[in-house]
Amino acid sequence: MFNIMKKSLLLVAMSFAVSSMIAQSPFKVTKDAMVKSVESNLGVAPSYKTLEEGASNFHRSRATKLWYSLPQGATYLCWNKEGSGYGASYVMVAPWKEYTFVNASENPTTNKWHFNYLSSSSSSYRDLTENADENGNYTNSLAPGYYQAAPTLCDEQLTDSFTIGYPGAYWGSQDAYKNYFTRVSIDSVATMAFINDHGQAGSSGYGWGSLSSGYLYGTGTIDGSKQNRGIGVCKAVYQDFPKPMSPLYVEDIFVQSKSVTLKPLAENKVLNMYVIATTISDDKIVETKDTIAKLTATPEDFVLFGKEGTSDYSSTGKYQRYTTTFTQKTEDEFGLVSAEPFAIDKPFRVKIVGLDEEGVDFGISQSSGIDEENVWIEEGVFQVYYPDVNETRNHYYTGMTIKFCFTAMFDGVQVADVLEAGEDTFKDCNIITVSNDGTQCKVDLGGDNYLPGVMVYTAQPWTETVSHAEEYYFATELPEWITSLNVDESAYAENGVNLVSVTCSPLPNDVKGRTATFYIQGRGVTSEVPIIVVQGDANPTAIANVKNDAVKANAAAFNLAGQRVNDSFKGMVIKDGKKFMNK
Repeated sequence: MFNIMKKSLLLVAMSFAVSSMIAQSPFKVTKDAMVKSVESNLGVAPSYKTLEEGASNFHRSRATKLWYSLPQGATYLCWNKEGSGYGASYVMVAPWKEYTFVNASENPTTNKWHFNYLSSSSSSYRDLTENADENGNYTNSLAPGYYQAAPTLCDEQLTDSFTIGYPGAYWGSQDAYKNYFTRVSIDSVATMAFINDHGQAGSSGYGWGSLSSGYLYGTGTIDGSKQNRGIGVCKAVYQDFPKPMSPLYVEDIFVQSKSVTLKPLAENKVLNMYVIATTISDDKIVETKDTIAKLTATPEDFVLFGKEGTSDYSSTGKYQRYTTTFTQKTEDEFGLVSAEPFAIDKPFRVKIVGLDEEGVDFGISQSSGIDEENVWIEEGVFQVYYPDVNETRNHYYTGMTIKFCFTAMFDGVQVADVLEAGEDTFKDCNIITVSNDGTQCKVDLGGDNYLPGVMVYTAQPWTETVSHAEEYYFATELPEWITSLNVDESAYAENGVNLVSVTCSPLPNDVKGRTATFYIQGRGVTSEVPIIVVQGDANPTAIANVKNDAVKANAAAFNLAGQRVNDSFKGMVIKDGKKFMNK
């Protein structure tokens, strides 16, 4: 029989995870009231260029040459499908992952880093310069449920400063805009983009482009007569993106679109989008044969943006704006179609094809913003085929990207294998010892101290918070003798801590001992540290330090209705894009 550990010791053991957050002075996540996005005035875009004519100068700096870039693989919170959002810019990062703001100023080692917290009634700052590395860059990490002010980079004399994503489009009075200082944050599933669509970095003033339809990117033709190419037709558009800083769990991808025919997609027509892994070859970004996901949109996925029946006008005539949502779909044996999420953990390209097909007529909105904040992004491309010379050319607009938005999140899960309480350090805290009858378990901390389960930190609640019908985290590859996984998420939920234990079948008389190793899986992520279960006389030392070095980006499993299931689910499941029968 095991002795029950005092709750006070468990609380002390938890202190290791929250101590770093306190040192960083974060705030609990709270957001201002949502506002509507600011529409830029429509105008004509500059002439297009081909990639063969030379890359654009997107590494330009501000006039003061005091700036830093977005952490590689991070995203921004963007306007949602209804055109609403928050006035402040939010840099979205992965939980517990280090992110680095790269100082690209002329004299990076002489600059100072500050945290500036502003409001209409007060302001405060902290000097973070001592935390910068030898190159003048600032690295930090953040725990789920908290946000920080984005760092401010100052010159040596404190006469000039730069903050990413700031100023934005919502300045107003001096006091009013203080509430919109840029945050670094972690969120659940939200609308994200790799380019900031707030303020200067997201508004270009260009609504119409060089295609015959007037679109920037989309259906239409290009007159290439001056280049002796004849008339070319736009067949596809694509945008390249960097590798996300952590596997990006994606539910759908959407664009703001417009149509001058008021019927962007004919009845029963399907438009295809591909998410393709990319690589570098001869200093160019090229597609690989690795298709991460195939998404589709039908006429029903074009939803009017704004009031029904209203429209705007351009030089080409009347047009209507839409939000167009692409999802990866799966169909079960009964013909029920549902969306299937996926994860991205590689540099990738989002590509829409078939724009030249009959029954397709729409254009896609842009984001400007290729500047010092977004050095990881290239221009968006529209591919034009010239049949007279049998050539496909990749055209772009200088400093302009295609505005692909992701309903997505950076998830996170950590199994605690080392705990600290005061001056004491406890190791092997990921090993559960189970009684021979299989009904009781403990994590031995030495002496009379132990935990009733392994401490697992998750970026989001373990189960859906309203009905608790869906689990967002689950165990992989449980053997049959582990009959259940028990999760206590109630006692310490405010700190993102779950106590995970198991129930096992009794140890057979002819078995001296047995062990099992499994990982905790979330949305697109898997814990690096396993949970090890020991029953009877078995030595877990050889496997205690095993870590998951081959975490798959899309290891989640779904049933044919698109619902996430664990390995105990019986029936047809989809995993890594393939169907399997679990018996």
